[in-house]
Amino acid sequence: MWQHYDLPGEHPLVGTGAPDYELTGGTHFADHLHDGRALPLDPSGALPDLAAGYRDRMRTITTAPPCGKAPPALFVRPDGYVALAGEPDRHALEMVLKT
Repeated sequence: MWQHYDLPGEHPLVGTGAPDYELTGGTHFADHLHDGRALPLDPSGALPDLAAGYRDRMRTITTAPPCGKAPPALFVRPDGYVALAGEPDRHALEMVLKT
């Protein structure tokens, strides 16, 4: 994708379209974006309490992509662009959820 948003964050995926990772269980990341909700990928399960207040606007994936190429945590906006990528970071996720 040619579009890149200037979003805060050091990871190279931030501001780009989310990669379509294959997930354990046979689904793909993009399969979970069809309902227009934000999509956090949190295989470590480190951040579930932060997402609790937003359950009606997002669906959390706790299954890690088997390829091992995905960052440990990823937050994808409803438009399919990555807003947060890297190690699970409570402060950064709080900031993303508030904007």
